[in-house]
Amino acid sequence: MGQYTNEQKSKCAAREAAMRKNVYPKFVNKGTMKQEAADYEVAVMSEIAADYAQVSGTGSFEGLQRAVMSLSPAEQRSLLPKLLVLCRDLVVTSDVGKVRSGFDAAPAAP
Repeated sequence: MGQYTNEQKSKCAAREAAMRKNVYPKFVNKGTMKQEAADYEVAVMSEIAADYAQVSGTGSFEGLQRAVMSLSPAEQRSLLPKLLVLCRDLVVTSDVGKVRSGFDAAPAAP
């Protein structure tokens, strides 16, 4: 394990995601960054923040809801399949650890 706790990394990643969401539109407007690149960078950092929040135990449904609502409609649509799989697996297994470990895996057959 590194020098910093998962909680510290979670908070730092959340700050970075918020900063990117605030600053990158200005870069796009100035022409120094493409919209696709800005969307990608914000989405990846938001996902990293969510991952660390889950690992550190600082995550919550309300926090997840705020994070999802802060994304653009296109970013929300891209996350929908993963969220549906997560919800389905949670209902089926009632095992949050098992669901989390399989979050990035392909959906299982119904």
